[in-house]
Amino acid sequence: METLVTQTFTDWEMIVCDSYSNDGSWELLQKFKGDSRIKLFQVPRHGLYAGWNECLQRAQGEYINIATSDDTAGPNLLEKLLEPLERRRELHLSVCDFQEIDEQSRPTSNLHVRFREFLGKWLNAPHVRSGQTEFLANTVFITTWYTMAAVLFRRSLLTNTGLFRTNQKSFADTDWALRASLATDIAHVPGKWTTFRLSPDQATPQTSTPERWRIYIDSLSRVLDNSDSHIPDRWKQVPDWRECLLRYRHNWYLDSFNIYRWMLKSNPGQFFSGVRQAAVHEPGWLAKQAVQAFPPRAKDTDPKAIDELHELIKCFQSPWPPIEVSHW
Repeated sequence: METLVTQTFTDWEMIVCDSYSNDGSWELLQKFKGDSRIKLFQVPRHGLYAGWNECLQRAQGEYINIATSDDTAGPNLLEKLLEPLERRRELHLSVCDFQEIDEQSRPTSNLHVRFREFLGKWLNAPHVRSGQTEFLANTVFITTWYTMAAVLFRRSLLTNTGLFRTNQKSFADTDWALRASLATDIAHVPGKWTTFRLSPDQATPQTSTPERWRIYIDSLSRVLDNSDSHIPDRWKQVPDWRECLLRYRHNWYLDSFNIYRWMLKSNPGQFFSGVRQAAVHEPGWLAKQAVQAFPPRAKDTDPKAIDELHELIKCFQSPWPPIEVSHW
C-alpha cells in the first residue's frame, strides 16, 4: 500500500476488497481512508481470485494493475507500464520484469525464470512481442509474467478474457494469461519495476505436483477447445496441433509423479506416494513404467523448455524475434 500511494503517476484509484479478514488487515487499511483515491470494501470470503474479480467489477479506470497483496512496487511502476499503452493504442497489455524478495523484503535471486533466459538481450530492450508467440511461451513456461503486479492492461481487455476463474486453486492467473495473450500483442518495458515475494506460506507454491500439472493441462485444454479463444486458423492446419501445444505440460505432469528408479532408492516414501497417485490418475502409464522396472527419467519427459519453445515457434510460424522500439 505504501509503495503504491507514492507512485510518480498519481491519477489512479485503488480498489481494496477485504474478505472479512481476522488478522488485523482491515484495521490496518483504515489508515489509508484519508486518501480519496482509495476505496475499501468488505466482500464474501470466496478465495483469492473471487476477491480479484470483486475488485475488477468495481474498477472504473481505463487501465488496471493487480497489486498482489504481499509484494511491493517501485515508485515508477505505473508510469513505466502506462507509457507504451498511451503511445500504441492497438496494444492492450504491457509488462515489465520483477525483483524477487524474501520475507524481510530483501532482494534475492532464488527463482529460476526460464523466460528471462529465452528473452536474452530482449529482456533489456523496449519491444513489442506477438501475442501468439506469448501464448506459445505460456504453454511452455506456464506464465511468462510470473506476477500480475508486473502487468498493466486496458480494462477493455476483459471483454475478450473474462474475469479470473475461481476453480483453479492458486493458478487462475496462468489461465488468464493464456486468454489474454491470444487477444493482444504485448509491450515489454525493460527494468524490474515491481517485486515478487518468495515465502513458505505464499499462495502460489513453488513445488511441482501432479495435481498442479493437471490443473495446468485442463486450463490449456479449455482454451484450445474454446471457439472464442482466437486460436489462429493456420495453427489448426498443423498435424496434431493440439497435442503439440499440450506436450510440454503433459510431459511435466508425468514427470511430477517421480516414479523413477533413482527416486525409489533416494526417497522411497515419495516414490510410493507417486505410485499411489499414478494408480488413480494414470494407471496405464504406471503399468508401462512398472514393466520397464521404473527406468531413469526418459529424455522426452524432461524437454528443454527454451528448445521446446523455439520448436513451437517454428512449427506454428509464429513471429519472432520481437519488434524493437527506440524507447517508451
